[in-house]
Amino acid sequence: MAVTDEMIHQAIAKMAEQFPNEDKAKYDVLLKQMFQEGMLPKEAMKVTQDQIEQVYARAYYQFQSGKYKDASTIFKLLMMLDPFDARQPLGLASCFHKEKNYDLAAAFYMRSSVIDPTNPMPMYYASDCARQLNDLVGVKVALDRVKFIIGKNAQYSALLARVDLALEALEKEHDEILQKTKM
Repeated sequence: MAVTDEMIHQAIAKMAEQFPNEDKAKYDVLLKQMFQEGMLPKEAMKVTQDQIEQVYARAYYQFQSGKYKDASTIFKLLMMLDPFDARQPLGLASCFHKEKNYDLAAAFYMRSSVIDPTNPMPMYYASDCARQLNDLVGVKVALDRVKFIIGKNAQYSALLARVDLALEALEKEHDEILQKTKM
């Protein structure tokens, strides 16, 4: 605990001089709650789930309005408040995807998939990012993962059909590449 106390003290000492001492004391309490008591930032800051939902709705609205930078800023804030909510990295990935920043989009789709391994959609979208990056191995891995996640879940039968078609097309593309290299 002494190491954590020292780290918290150093972090607070580095804060800008414009913060009044009572704010520094509040930060001290928040940091101790998060790092010593294991509270999520939203819990330590007493942010309710209702408030999270309102902020999420705002991020979603910004995304739907094509304001991807604004939406991504809000999704980042939400990720800091609750790093275990898979919607936030999914939203952030979607922003990066729309902006054609496929590397970052794929990374955040993966993060969302790790948080919620039962949702096949992040990996499906990650396969498109890999496709855009011309990473055929990445496409195959992502699509195979989608199939695994779906399993026999009838809810995703339409998605499974699309994945099967994409895997067939990928196999044909792979075969064509092999034929070209043999010539």
